[in-house]
Order: sequence, then structure tokens, then C-alpha cells
Amino acid sequence: MPSVSDEVLVFRLSRRASDSAEWLPTSPLLVQVGDGKSAIPAHLSWVTEDGTQSSVAFSPDMTSCYGHRRTTSGDVVEIRGERDDRRECPEGADSARGHEFATEVEDAGDWHPAGRLRVLIDDGGEAPVRWLTWGDQTGNTFSLALRSVSPSGVPDVGDPVSVWASAEHRDAGEVARNLVDASAGKWFAPHNRAALEFQLARPIEVDRYVLTSADDAPDRDPAAWTLRGSADGQLWRTLDIRSGQSFGERHQSRTYRIAEPGIYDRYRLDITGNNGSPHLQLEAVRFLADDSAGFIGYRQRAGHAPAAYRGIRITQAAPDTPAEPLPEDAPTPSRTTPTTSTPGFPLNTLNSQGLPIWLSELASDDPHHTLHVVRGLEPAQALEALGANPQLFQPCELPAAKPDRWSSLPGAALGIEPGTSAALLAGRIGAWTFVYDDSGFTDHDDTMSLSADGRAAATSMFSINADASLTYAVDGTQLAWIDVDDLDLKRDLPGMPDELRAAFRAAGTVAHDYLKHGQPDYDICMRAICALAGLSCTVEDLRRIPLLVTPFG
Repeated sequence: MPSVSDEVLVFRLSRRASDSAEWLPTSPLLVQVGDGKSAIPAHLSWVTEDGTQSSVAFSPDMTSCYGHRRTTSGDVVEIRGERDDRRECPEGADSARGHEFATEVEDAGDWHPAGRLRVLIDDGGEAPVRWLTWGDQTGNTFSLALRSVSPSGVPDVGDPVSVWASAEHRDAGEVARNLVDASAGKWFAPHNRAALEFQLARPIEVDRYVLTSADDAPDRDPAAWTLRGSADGQLWRTLDIRSGQSFGERHQSRTYRIAEPGIYDRYRLDITGNNGSPHLQLEAVRFLADDSAGFIGYRQRAGHAPAAYRGIRITQAAPDTPAEPLPEDAPTPSRTTPTTSTPGFPLNTLNSQGLPIWLSELASDDPHHTLHVVRGLEPAQALEALGANPQLFQPCELPAAKPDRWSSLPGAALGIEPGTSAALLAGRIGAWTFVYDDSGFTDHDDTMSLSADGRAAATSMFSINADASLTYAVDGTQLAWIDVDDLDLKRDLPGMPDELRAAFRAAGTVAHDYLKHGQPDYDICMRAICALAGLSCTVEDLRRIPLLVTPFG
């Protein structure tokens, strides 16, 4: 009996509705399941992430298959297929990516290595497989439920650290940041070509992305585009090219698969055409990553009892495809203010000194301020933990501008005369709550109170005298204290807690004439605390969320 090989089996499929006699062509089926020892499959069933259920049986010589499929809408159709000649495989078959697992089987209460298992099922849909079972021609049976890396099982990579565009409609608030903010409106550009760039918090192998059409004017929908990925923002590898695309409805989300993903932290969508309008628009862009960490299931050899079976996914190397500079005619992001950038903070997110722009816009011109972040407290609770009086808390609408160079925006919202008391501004973005203290009345000792009862918290302080420092604590215990004057990144990074080390790497360094090459600048702690809590916001973002403000001290 022949055994499973490295060959991908390809079947050209047709489908027939239950009330029709006509067979219509549909997407081909690519299959490879087995551990290299089992016989070739006799039948196969699988369920994808979107709920589609499929089952097929194969002829003994593997030249044909027949089965059925239940779609997400509840429709049931017959499917049948003919084996394709490998020399005439459909486009994408040779580059199809599956899962490879290092497996173990349980025997008498102990786990033993069971070799590698290769799983590839591609039925043309965008949703990945989440459950499958098959049997081979000698009677062996396998059943797997793929496990997720994250407890939630959600493959969304999370909100990008930053997003920016070659054009946007700022006066109407239709800016690029809306694309990743579920509560916001849309992005609009007064051109039929535009570029969007997204930077993630860490390099991720994105294998699908989702575009959502906006609320009106279908002729503004993108119809042609190129998606690229980059590890440095200079060299880009083409990941996906689409043309002739359309959206049948408003607010419709369409998912697109990347045939050969790579591990990148920057993704760029160059939109090269739409459906006839001189303008472009989108409601949302999301990036998805295959979050399979492994599987649990069983393996039953013919004539034997079933045995527990498990596997850990073996990460595949990225394709050996060279990256290239962007084309000379590629749109460039708008740059309206003097800014700098670091690995986690692209252009238009830092001012020329290296301070996150949202902080520089909140602060007075001569800042002496503190930023606290805490995971696990609401804004009012965080203010109370800092010793603020709840009776003085009030909702805050930030003024359009500071009245003078000595006032902060939170202070102006309260009508506080500079120097009389501090203004504390609190809000929540994502999983983290922040408290901005415009006068530095709170300090590092407060980090322990914020982090009590199993929470994580950090505090960063900066004074006009260039005293800069950061404290990080978990469960009321200080795990790190950093003074910029004593910070040596090469020496100190390896000893930091994991998420703080990642935050400082994202913060990077900003070159100044008075610093040696690689020496930390005085705003690095403020960048690190923002990177830790994912605070890649703008003041306009703050205006769209509930804020509390209170006088203090």
C-alpha cells in the first residue's frame, strides 16, 4: 500500500446544489495529510474558522473524490473532483503553505515522540482549517483540533503601533488612524491612488488581511493594490497583488490571503486604482496571523485502541525572496511637522526631540511631567490609587489650544493657573489606563500602589532639567528602575523583564549632537512607557475617548 509522501495532491472540484442537476466548477482542493508512514487517505473531513464544513472520500487510486459541503449560510452542496496532473497544477499549488508538527503519542501514561506530521488543506477559502479528521486505506484514523497561540483564539494581530497615509482628509476627521479604530469613521483621500503604511508592535507573519468598504460612494472603493512587507522600512517585499476587486455592500469586509507570508513589522498597502471616482476611501484594515500553536487529538491504528495524540507547530522559514526599494513613483506619506522616528515610532508620531507628539501637545512648553500606565484599573480607580479626591473628578474636553506656553491642555481644561496645582488627566486605550500629571506631583513611589493585586504598572518622569527615569512594577513589587543618566542599553536590556525589554527596543534611540552614537536620549523613557502600553495615540484620539481630569496637590 503506498504511503504519504511530500507531494501535494490537487483535485479540480465541481459543485452541485441540492436542487440542481448542473455541476459548476469551483476552487481546487489541495491536500496533504500524514506522517510519512501511514497509507494515503481514504476519506477526509474538515471545518474552517468561518464554520464551513466539508467531507470527501477518495477513490483507491486517488484519481477522484466525492463529498459534500455545508456553507456558513447553511446551504448544502455536493462536491466532486478529478486528480490534477502535477505538471499542470493551478496557480499557487506549489507555494501552498500548510502546518508541520512535531508530534507525541501517549502510551501507559507517558508521552513518546511520534515523528512529524504534515497537514495541508486548501479549499480555496480564505478561512484556515480549525478541525479535521481522516482515515487512510489501511484503517488508521486521525482526528485533530488545532490549538491557538492566544487563549481567545482570535488571529487578529492587534492594533498597529502607528498608521499613516500619503493623503487624508484631516479637516473632516477622515484620517488614516480611523482604519484601525473600531469606534471611528473612515479614511478618505482626495486622490485615486494612495499609500497606507502600518507598523505593528513586533514582527509578525501576517497571512491574511481584511479590507472593509466605507459608508457611501462605491466608486471610491479600492479596486487594485499591492501589499508589501518590510523589516526596516527601506526594503520591501511584495506579498500580494490584486486587481478588479469590488465590494457588493457598504461596510462589507473582504479577507485576502497572502500565499507566501514573511515575518515583518511594517506593512504597506499601495492602492493603484478604484472603481471610477477621483477619490479613495476605506472603513477599516485588519491584519490576521495564523495563530495555530499545535493540536490535540487522537490517533488510532487499525485494530488498536485510540491513543492521545498531540503536536507542536514547527515554524516554517520565510520564503527566500529578496526585498527591494519602493518603486520611484510610489506615493510617500505626508510629513507636515518636523519629526523623527525609532523602531517602534515611525515618522509623524515623535517630535524632533524624540518625545511622542501626543505628550508634547498635552504638556507646557517647559515640561516637568509624569506619565503612569496601569493594566487592570479603570481611569477613576487609577486616579484614586494616586491619592486624588473622587469628589473633584470631572469629565474632560480638551481645549483646542493652550492659552500660553506655561499651561498644559489638562490645566487649561481645569482653568488652573500654572504653578498652583497639578492637573491629572486619565483615560483608557486598549488594555491600559494612563494618567498624565502635568506638573510631576506624583512620582515613582505611586507605581507600587498602581500595580498592587497582581497588576502591571509603570511610571516615567521627565523634568526640564533633563532628569528622566522609569519604574516598572508587578503585583506591588518594583522589578526595574531606570535612570537615563546611568542607562547602558547594551548592558541593561538583557536583564529587563520581557515586556519592558521589548518596549525599550521599540523606543530605540534618537541622535542628538550632544550624545555619543547609541547613547540614550532623555525622552527614551517616555517612548518606552508609551510602547509598553500601546499608546501610539494622538490628541485627536484622546478627544474621542472618555477622559477624566482633576486638580491635585
